Amino acid sequence: KGKKLIVADYGQLELRILAHMANCKQMIEAFELGGDFHSRTAISMYPEIKKDIEQGTVLLEWDYSKGQPPVPLVKQKYAAERKKAKIMNFSIAYGKTSHGFAQDFKCSIEEAQEVVDIWYRERPEVLKWQK
Repeated sequence: KGKKLIVADYGQLELRILAHMANCKQMIEAFELGGDFHSRTAISMYPEIKKDIEQGTVLLEWDYSKGQPPVPLVKQKYAAERKKAKIMNFSIAYGKTSHGFAQDFKCSIEEAQEVVDIWYRERPEVLKWQK
């Protein structure tokens, strides 16, 4: 009695710290907008997701107080791609390279490097900070 228990979810704390340390405009903006950071990353990694968003056949996020979404969310329709984006987000924060991603994604190092390059293209400040 007379005490309070506070529970805080520091969702994606490592990524938020990385965004701040690298002063990464794209990441900071994404966190300020809120919502699903990993789906936002997947949109930049996979052209087909971006196309579906633009056509309105899939949504980035949805306010469930308005009922069910009229179309699937990215995290529903593109769960596998979103999972890869999530792995990329956290792994790059901890310094994983294309060699590690090639093993994770069972692809060539060249294919993995292409995806890593796409990730850094959206977040050049992170690469500069890491170097």
